Amino acid sequence: MKPLYKDLNFKNIFRRENILEDFINSFLEYNNSTLKFKIIYAYPEACIMPNHENVKLYFGDIVGILNNGDLVSLEMYSDIFNTKMYNKSYGYKSRLFADQLEKNNNNYAKMKKVISINLMLGNYKKINTELVNKYTFKHQKSNKIIKENTIMYLIRLDQMKKIRYVKGEKKFLTYLRIINSDSIEEMEKYAKGDKNMEEIIEYMKEWNAKSNENGFERYLKEKEEEAKEKGLKIGRKEGKKEGKKERDYEIIRKMKQENVGLDFIKKITGLTEKEINKIIV
Repeated sequence: MKPLYKDLNFKNIFRRENILEDFINSFLEYNNSTLKFKIIYAYPEACIMPNHENVKLYFGDIVGILNNGDLVSLEMYSDIFNTKMYNKSYGYKSRLFADQLEKNNNNYAKMKKVISINLMLGNYKKINTELVNKYTFKHQKSNKIIKENTIMYLIRLDQMKKIRYVKGEKKFLTYLRIINSDSIEEMEKYAKGDKNMEEIIEYMKEWNAKSNENGFERYLKEKEEEAKEKGLKIGRKEGKKEGKKERDYEIIRKMKQENVGLDFIKKITGLTEKEINKIIV
C-alpha cells in the first residue's frame, strides 16, 4: 500500500474539501477552539500518478479560510522533521501572512492570523515531546506572547503509537491513526461508521489499484479519451493547462465570495488582472 503519510498521497486525499474541512474542524475541536473551517482557496490539483510520484502535473499547498477569516495551511512531512523542514514551514506561513497586503495598501490592522499545521515525525530540537506542539512569538525573558499573528503546530504522528486506541476517542486522534496506518485493513478498523473517513479508504483503494497498473501512461490515455468525448483536443500540455484553468476559476469564485482583494487573488492564482476580471464578470 502507498501509505497516506507520504506527502503526495496525503495531498491527493486531503485536497478534497469535505475531507479537509472535517479534518481541520476535528483539530480545532481537539484544541478547544470554537472556530470552524469555512472554505478552501488554495490546494494542489494532485494529478500525480501512484507509481510515478516524481511526476507532478500540478503541485501546491493546501490552504483554507476559517469562519473568522484566519488562514490555515496544512503540510505533511513524512521524514524525521529537521531544521530545513522547519524553515520551509516557517517560510510558508510568513508568505501567507505577508501576501494579505495588497499593492499600495498598508492596512496591517486588517491582516488575519495564519495557522500552520504540520504533520511530522520525531522530537524536533528535543523539545517537541507532546502530540501537538505549538509555536508562537514570545518575549525572551518574560515568556509573554507578543501577538499571535502566526502560529505553527508540529503534530507528531509517531506519538500515536503510544496512545492506546479507545472507540469513541476524539475524532482528531482517529484521523491521525488513519493517516499513520500501514494497510487498508488497519484504516478500515478506525474508519468504520464515519462517512468522510470511509471515503478516504475508497480513494486509497483506487489510488493503490492504479499503482499496480501502468499508471502514468494509462492516466494520460484516459484523460485524452475524456477530452475527445467532450469535443476537445487535449494533449499533455493542453490537458494540464485546461485543468489548471478550471481550478483557477473555482478558487477565484470562492475568494470573491469572501471579498478577498484582487492583488491577493493574483498572487494565489498567478493570473493577470485582465484574466481575473473576465472570470468575475
